[in-house]
Amino acid sequence: MASIEGERPRARIAEARRNRQNLIAAATRAFASEGEQVPLEAIAKDAGVGIGTLYRHFPNREALVEAVYEDSVERLAASANELLAVHSPAEAFRSWMAVFTDWAATKHGMIDTLRALMSSGRVEHGLMRAQLVNIVSLFLSAGAAAGDLRTDVAAEDVAATLAGVLAVAGAPGQRAQAGRMLDIVLNGLRPGGATMNRIDTSKPHPARVYNYYLGGTDNFPADRQVAEQAIEALPAIRTAARENRAFLGRAVRYLAADEGITQFLDLGSGLPTVGNVHEVAQAVLPGARIVYVDNDPIVLEQGRALLAGTPEGRCAYVLADIKDPEYILAHPVTRETLDFGRPVALILAAVLHFLLAEDDPGRIVRTLIDAFPSGSYVVVSHATAEYAPREVGGVGRAYQQGGMRLAMRDADEFARVAFTGLTLVPPGVVPVSEWRREPGTIPPSRAEVSVNGGVARKP
Repeated sequence: MASIEGERPRARIAEARRNRQNLIAAATRAFASEGEQVPLEAIAKDAGVGIGTLYRHFPNREALVEAVYEDSVERLAASANELLAVHSPAEAFRSWMAVFTDWAATKHGMIDTLRALMSSGRVEHGLMRAQLVNIVSLFLSAGAAAGDLRTDVAAEDVAATLAGVLAVAGAPGQRAQAGRMLDIVLNGLRPGGATMNRIDTSKPHPARVYNYYLGGTDNFPADRQVAEQAIEALPAIRTAARENRAFLGRAVRYLAADEGITQFLDLGSGLPTVGNVHEVAQAVLPGARIVYVDNDPIVLEQGRALLAGTPEGRCAYVLADIKDPEYILAHPVTRETLDFGRPVALILAAVLHFLLAEDDPGRIVRTLIDAFPSGSYVVVSHATAEYAPREVGGVGRAYQQGGMRLAMRDADEFARVAFTGLTLVPPGVVPVSEWRREPGTIPPSRAEVSVNGGVARKP
């Protein structure tokens, strides 16, 4: 009799465990197919239990969502070990990231609740700072031993980026973009890859905002929010972006075709689009060599993937901040690609207005141009409020709210910062839409463009 009574509690415990797992499995299916707001009664019915049993295990919907989330992460950890058993660490990590994207993409109905859990610290601690970091550490350790993943990368940085992928993949229509982010992560982890910075998609980045203006898709909700606020303030800002891009193309074509410049250092290059510097230069001089520099890992890896250049020339990429010109100039990639004994064209298109007075942009420009010989050139464009003060002021406020400060400078101040000691090429400093524009075309108004530009030669 005593043995029978002893079996009953164990049977009840086992039944409770089964009920809990059945509820989690049913909720996982329901959330993936119908969204997080599916009625709890339907989940209980699918699990084969009553609604009272559900509430005994999960007192509210949030508790059930959290349980589903944690169960999914445990399964992700198990899949990591399974993949490592049959693949090299790098290939296992690539396969696991595909599994991760699939999982994240099916959580679209849970995403708001998950964000709330993360912000409260409940899932943030359990997933981001522990479980996900542990999974990444597992791959990095195996990869370091096998020699196919880098050893100088912090698992916390990779995990933070994967957390951003979760938010991106969970949004409608963003699956492909999440996949590109994961490719960037893996490329950055391979030996010789770029510095593995965190890709923080929760904060806007100038290159991705600009990409949105030009109609690109390599941008995220935070970037689009700033861009839309800027468009509301200056409806023609897309026109300004296109005119700035066209100015850059005309300037590069002039330098290659008329001045014979074959070397270009493009700082703050932004995401690849139509009419990139190497495409314009190498169409004239196939042997032209270009170094692209940006501080966004997405820009770097997208450039490596898409911008191959001609067989005779070369395209190279450096992950760096314009505020550290000495690092850029001394970087091995810069030195291997460019011959500092021959003229170089320095390009700073729509970049200097992100440098405030305390950043001393004039010193940065001088440091860069001083490294190059006589006959080198500088191509610069810069936003200004002199043609549309109210509208451009609204653009500045939109960027500032997104954590990006702008320093609007009029033509005279811009010229002092960018061209002191240099000889301006005619027509000098003018709105970018008016710099050597193709004959017979009508430029937009200066207020619509609100960007000045110029090209200058080092004596």
